[in-house]
Amino acid sequence: MKIIAVQYYQLKIPFKAPIQTSYGCLNDKYVDILVLVDEEGQIGLGELTALQHPDYIDEYLIGERQIIHNYLIPWLFQQSWATVEDFCLQMQKIRGHRMAKAAVEMALMDLQAKLAKKSLADYLPDSQPFLQPGISLGIETDLAKLLAKVDQAIAQGYQRVKLKIRPGYDYQPLAYIRQKYPDLCLMADANSAYQGQAQELKALDELALAMIEQPLAIDDFTEHAQLQRVLKTPLCLDENVRSLADLQTIVALGSAQVINLKIPRVGGLLNAQTMLKFCQENGLKVWVGGMYEAGIARAFHLHFAAQNHFSYPTDLAGFDHYFAEDIITEPIRMQSGKIQVPRSLGIGVHLDEEKIAKYCYQKQEFLAGKS
Repeated sequence: MKIIAVQYYQLKIPFKAPIQTSYGCLNDKYVDILVLVDEEGQIGLGELTALQHPDYIDEYLIGERQIIHNYLIPWLFQQSWATVEDFCLQMQKIRGHRMAKAAVEMALMDLQAKLAKKSLADYLPDSQPFLQPGISLGIETDLAKLLAKVDQAIAQGYQRVKLKIRPGYDYQPLAYIRQKYPDLCLMADANSAYQGQAQELKALDELALAMIEQPLAIDDFTEHAQLQRVLKTPLCLDENVRSLADLQTIVALGSAQVINLKIPRVGGLLNAQTMLKFCQENGLKVWVGGMYEAGIARAFHLHFAAQNHFSYPTDLAGFDHYFAEDIITEPIRMQSGKIQVPRSLGIGVHLDEEKIAKYCYQKQEFLAGKS
């Protein structure tokens, strides 16, 4: 793969409604799109999914964008890369910044598959054509409105509901949902909100939750292990999990029973595949979380989540759960309780140029041989 140009779009896409979590309120999704162009004119599409502020993890949009612009794009131009794996070895020179690396890896994988006239699905074992997703709901203090959202999700065919929680907003809304839906796969996502208040989670044991996700600090393993020993409800780690070494620590300490595996947070699909295998070999249940992706990353992550190796439905809902419009020509939708995995070449989707123009606030082009 000889990359001769990179088109870089910075987009701001409004959410249909604000998303309230324990660490803040999200009104828009800032999305960076990479278009790699090779010497034959073939393109590879990637998406940077990092959030605008360093409140989910320490990686955030501007920081990851700088890594892509200052290091990864110049490296792409240095030589012809035989495989994605070759460029990933080059990226190991940079410590951390996994979300930047994942965005570029995504674009290279799309390009490599297109050049081979294959779908990304052809590179993944046991890939299924459809998957049945779950859905994630933000904090909604009006319980009637919350239950209406759950009712709508169930009617649409979503197989699992995840509710964002925080101290003071946990048992009551979850119990409200559980009372109406006693058999629903229901989970809670704390986004590290219970540091110093872990005892409040004990009451949730009676609600038969599938898991409680990330209650404590994002760099803590020992206190999660202590909490797991006193809870019947399985703990799931999300922000803690960035590498294979993190998984090894979790197994050694017993910090959790479930892993939320997000491709951007672990540095790309190749790392995610290695980590998925480790989870299978070491008795950790695993499922695929989302990052409020737009269409490029959503399609890419659907390919990964469609492998027949996951314990719970993915968080990759149809685009219209979050957005009024998406940036691809055939937005990914929920139909009859299922989402179809794109099956054309590469990732399987194409940019909607009209929507790109609508939401783009800055475009840059980088050319090989030019600083």
